[in-house]
Parts: sequence; C-alpha cells; structure tokens
Amino acid sequence: QRLDLLRSSRRLHTDNDMFRNINQSADQFRNILRIRLDNTPVDRSVIGRLLVRAYPERIAQAVKNTQSKYLLASGAVASLPPNDSLQGSPLIVIADIDGNRQSGRIRAAASIEPNDIQHLVRTTRNISWSDIEQRVLCQQEQRLGRILLSASNITDATRAEIDPVLLRTIASQGPKLLKFDDSYQRFQYRVQSLRIWRPELHLPDPDPEVFCSHAEELFAPFISDCLTANHLKRLNPADIFYHWLLFESKHALDKYAPPYIITPAGTKSLLLYQPAGQPPVWQVRIQEVFGLLNTPAVDDGRNPVVIHLLSPGRRPVQITQNLRSFWSETYPKIRSELQARYPKHPWPLDPLSATPTRILGRKSKH
Repeated sequence: QRLDLLRSSRRLHTDNDMFRNINQSADQFRNILRIRLDNTPVDRSVIGRLLVRAYPERIAQAVKNTQSKYLLASGAVASLPPNDSLQGSPLIVIADIDGNRQSGRIRAAASIEPNDIQHLVRTTRNISWSDIEQRVLCQQEQRLGRILLSASNITDATRAEIDPVLLRTIASQGPKLLKFDDSYQRFQYRVQSLRIWRPELHLPDPDPEVFCSHAEELFAPFISDCLTANHLKRLNPADIFYHWLLFESKHALDKYAPPYIITPAGTKSLLLYQPAGQPPVWQVRIQEVFGLLNTPAVDDGRNPVVIHLLSPGRRPVQITQNLRSFWSETYPKIRSELQARYPKHPWPLDPLSATPTRILGRKSKH
C-alpha cells in the first residue's frame, strides 16, 4: 500500500515533504544499482519474495483460531493491527516489528505463498510424545525454523527411535502416566518399612517420582510393545521395581518384610505395611487363626504385627499385638456374644486346640 501511494504520487506529480524525502533516498539507491525509475502498479508478490530474502527469520504463520496472531520462524509471536488487510493470510513476512517476544506488534508486512519459502523449508523426522494425544507421534515434518508447515505419519519408526522418547516421558511424567495404584502403594510401604528398619541394606527409594527418575535404567526391558499412555498403564511398577533390586536385596525384602502371612488355615493373607515403618497390619478372621498362640512378627522377629481379628462378616472384633492374651483373656468374654451373632460358625471353648478353617459356616468338631 505504501509503495502504491509512492508510485501514484509520482504519476500524479504530488509534491510534499514526505514523498520528497522518500524520492531523494530512492534516487540514490537507483543510481547505485543503476536501475530505472518504475511507476507501474506494484507486484506485491515481488515484495514478499524480496522480504523473504532479507528477513527469513521474520517469516510468520497464522496462529490457529486467532485473527491477528502470527508465529515467526524465530519462535517469537507478533500481532497485526486491528482490521489490517493481511489478517487471515496464512503466511506473511514482516518488514517492521516492535515490542517484546511475547507480544510484538507488526508495523509492516507482506503476504507470501508457500512456493516463496520452499528453498528454506527443511524436512525432518520427528519422534516425540504428544501430551494431547497421549502417545508417541512418529511423523515426517516440513519446518521452517519454529514453524510447522505440514506433518504426515510414518510407519517405519524403529524401537531405537521410539524407546528413548518413552523413557524420557516416563522420567518426566511417570507418576501420572503409570499405574501407581493401591497395589503399588502397599509395595511402596513394604520397601519403605524395610529401609527404616534396616538402613544398612541401602534399598532404593520406592517413591514414584524417584523411581521414575531412573527410567532409562529401569524401564527399558519392559516397553518394547508400548506406544501410548494406555500401554504404559498396563505395566506393573511394583514388578519392575522388584526386578531392579539386586538378588541380595530381593532376598532381604522377602525375608524381613514378606508380602503376606500364611494362616494356620492355609490362606495367604496380605500384610498391610505402614508408611513410616510402624508394625504392619494383619487382617484375619478369628476362625483362620485357631491354634495360633503367638503373634507373628516380621523383620526377623523384631516387629510383631498388629492383628485385626475379624468376625465371619469381616467386621473388626479385636485389635491386638498379643494373641496369647486375646485367647486367654478376651476371647472367653466375647465368645457367647459372637456365637449368638454368628451361630453357623465355630466358636470352640478351646480355640487353641480347635482346627483352623477358612470354610465358614461349618462348626468345628472340637
């Protein structure tokens, strides 16, 4: 528009200070370059191509879902003035800009076509994690600096390209991407308890953030079939952590902090370890521990478990760390009440000589 005005003023012989100063400068450049005066209408495509060569870092692409914002090849963002005729142009090149990196204001620019910048475009292979799609994207991209012009999916990406992306993603986002559920928390408290009880073992920290920070060391053998967040959620972090432990550490964990106790009735009953190394909780029905006199202990007998003795309906009856005392003092007092409430279940006078059972609803013969 400015060049059109200038050339129009020459054709019409308009004389004012602004045009006079511009024409004097233009005369100097024409003499240096030895070119003729040209007052024909401006070919705007030529202006764009000229500016592309002068300012390749100012080539800019319209930002999606905006009217006036543009992303420059340099990574800066700038805006056209309201109602500017270039608004809506997919590609422009900026001749004059002011302001800061986040909110530059475009003073002068020209529209350009994709062919005008083709010599500057680079084709790249991009294997990256998409937070939006929650997966590894494998694409061939056409880029000019920070501007993404086009992208197409590729199908020949190798695990050597994909796995490092997944491992970096696990290291930075693992706690929210992986399945750190109640099962992992039970395992975490188990390891934490042993770290507190026996620091000389130097067990690694099972905290999810710390755990995931070792992604390259830990997860590489387990992600060969993974591409998406759903795939990662199928991994079992507790198994991966256990696999990471040295043989001696695995042996110590299983010996001093076992995951369960086998009841006298032959049932595997989980131990619920606590976050600060308190004695683990053992929830078990009374009928399953008939005949058991002493309270089981972990950490090589140093830490008696806290027994939550349950009714046949799995309601709490007694919490104790002294099973011997429960049988001799508490059980005789509550036996009649329990027998009245659960008449189909065994409540022997002598629970220490009775047969433990996990099949409820059958009275003991003793």
